[in-house]
Amino acid sequence: LIAFTARRRNFPVEPPVPLRDLPRVTWEAFPALMMPVILLGLLYSGVTTPTEAAAALLPVAKRLAGSGSWENIFVGRVYYLGGQKSEGQGIFDAVTSSKKVEGGDWFRIGRVYFEANEWEKAKAAFDKALFMNPNAEDWLAEIGACYNLKGDRAKAEEYFARSISADPDDLHNLARI
Repeated sequence: LIAFTARRRNFPVEPPVPLRDLPRVTWEAFPALMMPVILLGLLYSGVTTPTEAAAALLPVAKRLAGSGSWENIFVGRVYYLGGQKSEGQGIFDAVTSSKKVEGGDWFRIGRVYFEANEWEKAKAAFDKALFMNPNAEDWLAEIGACYNLKGDRAKAEEYFARSISADPDDLHNLARI
């Protein structure tokens, strides 16, 4: 399913890693590969609660995110929804102040605000996402669903109609509606 979606949405593909580079790449990935081991070790040993264990891994996740926007947004999401809003907001601000900010960044941040029940902030982020990519049919459908959940059926139907007109043959989009 992931490979199908990646091909369909034209996600970038990285070149295969040559065998001679495999030890170096594995060593660089080692901290990320150890995160589940550390998390489960902390949990099963009874040293920490699940929340404390996850919080202990956030600085590592933040470092591993590097300059990747969606990676940083994910880390910011965990901070933001985990109650450390200022830390999460700082990450979002850093991503959106970058010259490489894209509509997808604003869309992902809008999702976080929606999950946090901060509808006005979510709408502003969604508006910025659609300003950068006004015909993103999957975003239009999902934003329409958000408006519908917030009780604005007229606005939801407007977004649904735009989504369908952008790609009338996309059954995946119709499923979001």
